[in-house]
Amino acid sequence: MNHKIKVLHVISQLGVGGAERMLFNLTSAGEKSLWQSTVLSLTDEGHYGPLLRKAGVEVISVGGVKGILSPVKLFRLILLLRHRRFHLIQSWLYHGDFLGIPLSLLLRCPLIWNLRCSSVDWKTYSPITWRIVKLLARLSRFPKAVIVNSSAGLDAHRKLGYRPRKWVNIPNGFDTKKFQPKDKTHHDLRDTLNLPLTTRLIGTVGKWDPLKDYPTLFEGARLLLTSQNDVHFVMWGMGLTKENKELVSKLEHKKLGQNFHLMGLQPNLENWLPGLDLFTLTSKTEGFPNVLGEAMACGIPCVSTNAGAAAEIIDQEGVVVEISNASQLMQGWVKILSLKKEEYLSLSNKVRNSVLQRYSLNTILDAYHQLYLRTIA
Repeated sequence: MNHKIKVLHVISQLGVGGAERMLFNLTSAGEKSLWQSTVLSLTDEGHYGPLLRKAGVEVISVGGVKGILSPVKLFRLILLLRHRRFHLIQSWLYHGDFLGIPLSLLLRCPLIWNLRCSSVDWKTYSPITWRIVKLLARLSRFPKAVIVNSSAGLDAHRKLGYRPRKWVNIPNGFDTKKFQPKDKTHHDLRDTLNLPLTTRLIGTVGKWDPLKDYPTLFEGARLLLTSQNDVHFVMWGMGLTKENKELVSKLEHKKLGQNFHLMGLQPNLENWLPGLDLFTLTSKTEGFPNVLGEAMACGIPCVSTNAGAAAEIIDQEGVVVEISNASQLMQGWVKILSLKKEEYLSLSNKVRNSVLQRYSLNTILDAYHQLYLRTIA
């Protein structure tokens, strides 16, 4: 096929999240040469809508509530799309997958589902979403293919009863030119935090959410600081600010306030992650945690709980610990922080090379392109 593949991407929403970030990377990076994308958000334009438009991607938002469309909004969407022509539809997240079925029939083009979670916990979903998931499992032979981004995600959905015609495992990809080691950041980050250049920094990224299990992070920090009080922690993400009274109270309760720096949501993490000595993730559940790959692309060793695809991403080049085990978490930090300079530099090179070999954005774009070509052949 000499002309661009026209793809309609259907997603629940475009807020800050791993699926949304991967959708942005996929559509914006491939827009110039590989495909022509239209992104349909079932809610509003969120965080990524304006960024997609700036990258030349068409965005349609229909104003649904929690990814569910009223009959009136659904009718308007049908009127809007009925004369459009696409080569295929790729849906993201469960509500997007659900709407993808009637859209595929209406537009007479093949459908690909894109499953983004690597573990499925009943407690994290509403009853409506769970009914949709169960129905999707029964309908999973309808799409031409079902994409997962990890082996853990494939296993989790098999257990739910998904039996597609074809599974395709395409992990998330990372812009390794954007996320790369930057020596200057070591100084800049410590200068921003008003800390000595010799201060060792452990960072984490996420939103204020029980599933991120920050109490385990705080307890691990308490254990570490009893013997190494020169270590500081940096937290980036939505709700991770001094205005979050619950968060500040938990830090004060464990007497950690002086060693924690709450930075809130930052749009340009590639300018800060390279300044860390170590990146950590303490989640109880995850999909494919992009922040691990981004930190590793910057040459930063990682210590993570065994949530979702974390172990797959880290592989042999870091430390994976039990979920909610503060003692193991602390020991993992000590293992990295205790490395001699030459040992640390060697590990830093290994973690970046691991991402370059397995998760470079160009490699992932090619995998999607080849799948699209096979689907519409």
